[in-house]
Amino acid sequence: MDIGWSGFPGAARTPRSGICAPSRLAGALDGGDVKLVSLQYGDVAAEAAAAGIADPGLDAWGDIDGLAALIAAMDLVVSVDNSTVHLTGGLGCPAWALLPHAADWRWMQGCGDTVWYPSVWLFRQEAPGD
Repeated sequence: MDIGWSGFPGAARTPRSGICAPSRLAGALDGGDVKLVSLQYGDVAAEAAAAGIADPGLDAWGDIDGLAALIAAMDLVVSVDNSTVHLTGGLGCPAWALLPHAADWRWMQGCGDTVWYPSVWLFRQEAPGD
């Protein structure tokens, strides 16, 4: 299972801190026969290792083909609203998008799925800081 926990540092809607710390996200998803693999872009190897998340050493910004291949090889991608979740949906691969309380317009309101990406399920933060 691939995971991403923060967006681009300059993005207004998805702060660098994301909506979930990687260790908290890993703890919620860990269990059974699950291997967590980081799809997070940027220099996050130490952060991933501290949370027990495998770092494939992929340059998610510079190697879009490699990123797409890794996404396609996984059973599920769990990510905040960033380019990874959009690429996953565009590829038709299954994903859970973790959305902030005040999600971007493209995710609509009051629904758990999206017309843009039928393979992506939406999970919304119920309250800021939740």
